[in-house]
Amino acid sequence: MVHKVKDGETMEAIAKQYNTSPSVLKALNGLKPEAGFYAGYMAVVAVGESDANAVFAMQAVLLDQPLRLDVLAQKYNTTIDELRTFNGLGAGDTVPAGRWIVARKASPTP
Repeated sequence: MVHKVKDGETMEAIAKQYNTSPSVLKALNGLKPEAGFYAGYMAVVAVGESDANAVFAMQAVLLDQPLRLDVLAQKYNTTIDELRTFNGLGAGDTVPAGRWIVARKASPTP
């Protein structure tokens, strides 16, 4: 999911809000260790992810059309539960167009 950083909001506070860590946020957003967020920044967040090394196998995807969770799970070689967890999704089977999601990088098709 994507979080719009508010004025005065710290990386630590954002990490706590989404049950993740600053190192995961930095890795997922391609930031150097000394870098931080600024107000208005659209930070990619993987809800509940604590392993900074795992995020190198993830990507942020902007949906240009509504997609069912089962289709997304198959496309990104993951589960519906993982998609719901990483993206703070509640009940419902479809993710609307215009929504950013965090998903595993798609495996190359043989």
